[in-house]
Amino acid sequence: MNLIEESFQNKEEKKKKKTAGIILGLIIVVVIIIIAIASYLLYIQSTTMRLLLDRTNK
Repeated sequence: MNLIEESFQNKEEKKKKKTAGIILGLIIVVVIIIIAIASYLLYIQSTTMRLLLDRTNK
């Protein structure tokens, strides 16, 4: 009976490690996507035409 319990515990530990790895991977991908979107928005903002009338940006 002890062997069965150890086998069951090993399977649970593997599942937990696999789940934690997947979640960590997804978090990293989401952070990279957020950084890419922020960079793109800053690039778009810096390339827009600016017009200065009466010392105010338009």
